[in-house]
Amino acid sequence: MGKSKARSSRQKLSQQKTARQPKKPFWRKPVVWLGGVGTVVLAGVLVNVLSTQAQRIVPPLSSAPASKY
Repeated sequence: MGKSKARSSRQKLSQQKTARQPKKPFWRKPVVWLGGVGTVVLAGVLVNVLSTQAQRIVPPLSSAPASKY
């Protein structure tokens, strides 16, 4: 009976030790970094594509002087 009490107390101690360890901050996880990098790349591609399409629809203003008439 003494051994079972010792085992259960050891198990409780090990559970308490694991419970006391602080959680890993979310920004230290690789998934967060990959998501952030993917978002930045996707935003850059989107801006590039949309600005190219907008230039096709509305041509840029020319610096040539306007005609008098």
